[in-house]
Amino acid sequence: MIYFLCPKPEAPSGGVWFIHRIAQLLNNSGVDALVVQRPPFDVFWDTHPIPESMIARGNLAFQDSDTFVIPECMYPNGVPVEILNSGSRKIVFVQNRVWLPDTIDLNGIDVMVCSRYLANHIRRVRSINVAGLVRPFLDPDLWQPTPKQANRVT
Repeated sequence: MIYFLCPKPEAPSGGVWFIHRIAQLLNNSGVDALVVQRPPFDVFWDTHPIPESMIARGNLAFQDSDTFVIPECMYPNGVPVEILNSGSRKIVFVQNRVWLPDTIDLNGIDVMVCSRYLANHIRRVRSINVAGLVRPFLDPDLWQPTPKQANRVT
């Protein structure tokens, strides 16, 4: 099982939306994934919310074979102790390098990013190998390019 930890309500909502979409894509492709939220937080403005069955709340029975994807704004202080001390695989998902403090030791932790710029920055500045690159998913039903118009003054 892959668990995506969801940030606190004050976190940027675009990042939360992206985490929800990744979990939904995994479930659609046959991989079991759940978003772990602390109630009562929901992405209330999402026009296509993920099903309630994909959201885990409360006390869960985690196993060492589980994988946890942790947003950079939660690592390590926002992660429950039972997850930090478990033998499970932990992946820190960096969407914005500003939220990842320089003092955190990421050796032995897998790091995933959402852009080549972040991957290059983390390799160069932090000397950490990036395990993966996750490109943003844009739903064509919701996001379409704006048609270009001439910048004319009448």
